[in-house]
Amino acid sequence: MITGLKMKFRKSLLLRKGIVTILIMVVYLFGRNVALPHVVITNKGLDEMLQLASITTGGDMASNSVFSLGLTPWMTAVIIMGLFTTRQDSTFAKKSQKEQSMWQMLLALVLGVLQGLVKIMETDFEVPGLGPKLAALVVLLGGSFFVVWLASMNTQFGVGGVGAIFMSNIVMANGKMLGPGISYVLKHRQLLWPALIGGTLIMVLIIMVAVIFDRSEYRMPLKRVMVTNEYGNDIYLPIKTAPAGAMPVMFGMALVTLPQYFCQLLLVIWPDSKILNWLTTNLVINSTLGTVAYIISLLALSLAFAYVNINPEDTAEGLQKSGDYITGIAYGDETKKYIAHYMWHMGILGGLYMAVIAGCPLILGLYYPELQRMVLLPGNLMLNTTFFLVIIDQIRTLRLATRYTKILD
Repeated sequence: MITGLKMKFRKSLLLRKGIVTILIMVVYLFGRNVALPHVVITNKGLDEMLQLASITTGGDMASNSVFSLGLTPWMTAVIIMGLFTTRQDSTFAKKSQKEQSMWQMLLALVLGVLQGLVKIMETDFEVPGLGPKLAALVVLLGGSFFVVWLASMNTQFGVGGVGAIFMSNIVMANGKMLGPGISYVLKHRQLLWPALIGGTLIMVLIIMVAVIFDRSEYRMPLKRVMVTNEYGNDIYLPIKTAPAGAMPVMFGMALVTLPQYFCQLLLVIWPDSKILNWLTTNLVINSTLGTVAYIISLLALSLAFAYVNINPEDTAEGLQKSGDYITGIAYGDETKKYIAHYMWHMGILGGLYMAVIAGCPLILGLYYPELQRMVLLPGNLMLNTTFFLVIIDQIRTLRLATRYTKILD
């Protein structure tokens, strides 16, 4: 029996990767429950919505664990570096992959120090003095980079990549968002069934819409010069309805909350600054300005990621080099314009989808403050649905290897 299990383990790539992912998740969940040294009170002044927003970006600033920063500094660094590497003729784009990774990690370190300092300033310690705070900062930075390493290992040896870390983080932290709503319903028993049925219907609707947008695509018919059989009619260039995926939700939240960390840190130096106090009050995600900024960032990032993922120039050039062409469209600029036309249309459609699911609930929170802790749930549910679909695709790909038999042993 043991020999049979060993043989199955050796032959099944999916089983090996699945076990690696489970082990990584166990380590990650364990680290989420390891407390920072000498901490007494959590987040005495840190904005509540800033804490909840950190969940969407891969962290959990509401906790006092060694993984409180999580993937947030790294992901914010990815966004900023992406701004410099989008254009192929930029200085950073010409650097090697190793150099780009080095600069990205250095930027993540700087951002981690910034976010870690804000976290420490809003936390009380058992032991007074600078030493415990510096130690906590080092632990936070070490924990953040360890989570990045776990995500990298899962990408290389497991299933789900970085998305698996995001999924587990969101699931573990959703209780903090649902807590006030559950308490309110339990106090008003007459709302139990309406809340349960309504919440279930909304959840199912969001999942269905997320699946539809993730799976639907516009197919541009292609002609392949060397293919003349019946399968030649099935060749196409796909453009997803939401070409940016769910990335704008995470990256948009990271961009909107980053100025808040800067303002809170600068307030320590200039506590009486009217400008900083105004920015700290009005840049939060649950303010009118913060909500508008987040919705605009969702639309802008949807278009930006659509361009990065499709890139009409490179796609048109690739078609020309391979000899393929879009039916009725000439090579070169005509093909590029044709692809760009549909890319922008799909990018706008995907941006509106993101804005409705992840952005509009924040508007509801402006008018009903008691719901503010729950307004990020629709966006997080959409994120988890998208990550789950990616994991399903990876599992299907890995299972393909088992459908073929060896000709020679």
